[in-house]
Amino acid sequence: QRKMDDYFADDMNYGDISEKALKERYKLHDISSRVNPFTFPNRLESARILFDEFRSLSKSLSFVGEYQALIGKLIDHMQYRHGD
Repeated sequence: QRKMDDYFADDMNYGDISEKALKERYKLHDISSRVNPFTFPNRLESARILFDEFRSLSKSLSFVGEYQALIGKLIDHMQYRHGD
């Protein structure tokens, strides 16, 4: 078993599924309205744009209550691999 905060574990990374698998296995063709991650030349910039879009879209699901900011923190945690 891996340690609790193993930020390099297989399930703590993004960009680890091939374009072919995303399209054929998961039927994900139109991933974003802001960027096409399959053709965008800069992988890190593409990931930043996708995470920003994820944050923006999540606001409609978490706009009230005590957990309002939680989804943003979870997305930050996924993107930056930190627990702040």
